[in-house]
Amino acid sequence: MLVDSMDIDVPVFLVREAPSWVKPIKEFLINGTLPVDENESRRIQRRSKAYTIINGEVYKRSVTGVLQRCVEPEEGKEMLAEIHQGECGHHASSRALVAKVFRHGFYWPTALENAEDLYTGEGGDSIMSWPRSTSPTSSEVQLARQADDPWYIAYQDESTQWCSQRMDLEEKVANLGDELARKNLMIFELKRTVEEEKKNSELIRKEKLRVETDLAVFDQVVENLEHELKVMGEEKSRFIWQFY
Repeated sequence: MLVDSMDIDVPVFLVREAPSWVKPIKEFLINGTLPVDENESRRIQRRSKAYTIINGEVYKRSVTGVLQRCVEPEEGKEMLAEIHQGECGHHASSRALVAKVFRHGFYWPTALENAEDLYTGEGGDSIMSWPRSTSPTSSEVQLARQADDPWYIAYQDESTQWCSQRMDLEEKVANLGDELARKNLMIFELKRTVEEEKKNSELIRKEKLRVETDLAVFDQVVENLEHELKVMGEEKSRFIWQFY
């Protein structure tokens, strides 16, 4: 029976070209290809343990288990800019900005550096000095202070201190996240080491059992040969005595 090819649903996956920085890892994961340089070869083998191939694309497995698609730095910069310049602006620190992109499932190695460049490029270095530099000092401010103007606080030390405390808190949260990630990585490495030791112990046990079995078989073969030699010797003696 003829089947119309238009009635057959064939799944099609859009495979993007791997980013340039991750191509050596992809080549190793797919073909086992490594650079000639020994140090670079070891580095790729070590780093590739955190990467996997899904539908032809390279993903990095974070310490929390999130799969992050590897992208080019240019594409990553666009993501950072979209979040930073989003609705009402995103005024988080560079670390918090990168963490948000990573949580959405994307990764590239220069993310933090790109975020810091973006933050500095938009006047990040001068943000902390802005409340002081714009603090009014005219006689009108003195009148406003005496009248307890509710908006005066927005231009004085209280505002500066609040901004500083907010940014310090975000920095502490980001550092805490880094510390947690390091501890999770240490736990992961420790578990992997324990598993490898268990596997090695099991292999040693099996090899020891195999050797003991081979030795037992060898001893049995030797015993059988000795018995056969003994029987042959007795038969030879009886044969010789027949002629005397």
